[in-house]
Formats: sequence, C-alpha cells, structure tokens
Amino acid sequence: ITMNWDQMALKEAVLYSFSTAVNYGDTIKPMVQPIIDAGYKKVAMVRNNVGPTITDAKESQKLFDAAGVKYSEDEYKIDDVEFSALAIRVKAATPAVIYVMGAVVPPAAAFVKAVRDLGMTTPIIIQADLATSDFPKLAGDAAEGVTVVGVKFPQDPSIQSPVQKVLTAIVAAEKPGQYPSQYHGWSWDCVNLLAEGIKRANGTDPEAIR
Repeated sequence: ITMNWDQMALKEAVLYSFSTAVNYGDTIKPMVQPIIDAGYKKVAMVRNNVGPTITDAKESQKLFDAAGVKYSEDEYKIDDVEFSALAIRVKAATPAVIYVMGAVVPPAAAFVKAVRDLGMTTPIIIQADLATSDFPKLAGDAAEGVTVVGVKFPQDPSIQSPVQKVLTAIVAAEKPGQYPSQYHGWSWDCVNLLAEGIKRANGTDPEAIR
C-alpha cells in the first residue's frame, strides 16, 4: 500500500516507515458517504487529538463540503475522562447526526455515554476503528443503536480466509470470547512482512530489508 508520509501523520518523511493499514484517504469516503446518502444535512464531528484522526477529519470535511453538508467540529484528548461539557456543546449545535472519530476506545465510549445521559436520541455513527469488544463494555446501554461504518474483521468462519481463521484461533486462545479486530490483522501483516523481509535479505541489515 502506498501512503504519503503526511497521511501517516508524520512530521517529516522517513525512509523506514511503512503501514499495512488501508490508506486513510481511501477509507474516508466509505465512512462519510453513508452519512451523506442518508440525507443528514448537519453533522457534529467529534474527534480525538491524534494525528491520523485529525487527517480523517480533514478528509471528511472535504466530502461534506462537496455535498453541501454543514458540520461542527469538537476535539477531545485521548486521556480525557470527563465528557459532560463536550456533550453539552454538541447538543447545543443541534446536529442531525453525531460522527465520532478516533481509534482510542475509552474516551469515545465515555463521550457516547455522556451524550445519552443528556437524553439526546440523535443517531451516533462511529468509525470501525472503535468497533472492539471494549466499546459496548465501556459505553454500557449507550452503545445500543450506535452505527459502525467501516471495515471490520469478519467473525463468521464461513467467510474467513485461512489466515483469518488462524488469527481468530490465536486471539481466542489468548483472550477467550474475543474476536480479532482490524488492529490484530494489521499487526499480523506487519510481523509477517518483516519476517519475509528478513528472510529475503538473508539477515537484519536495515537497507537490505527495506
């Protein structure tokens, strides 16, 4: 996968940084387009302060602008624990839908819970980055009805590839009752690509592996 260094939220180009994740620019449209297609004309964008999420937000805004969708944007820090003030700001914006971005589950779950604690019934859409088994545990009843948009690791064995079945078994052995997320898949790819690079380079010389 080809990814520009700025899309990886790096401050400068580096020679030895690679990503097995899907190109950010390619993932945004499948996440934003359903919001546009649903006819929502006012979106509350709520994101964390991590580089890739900021990139996601900028790309999302381009698509909303092109579709004539109005939006507000609020930021939370990944170590925040109190979200009542943020929820109040979002409520004051009177959005038709709330779009939550960012891969750090605890603060996102806490925000969703704070929104529901205010009595808001506004539809909530989250990125698949947040679709882990921890999200419903932390959000509790507030997770009910939340829509996940994006790529998700398949849990149905009938549609899993042989490699996905192996990874599912590994995760289940380590954490009974849990399924792999896309992060497990990316980590699997990273380790195996590095191993293959070392094999082909006949050693661990960085330039040869690259």
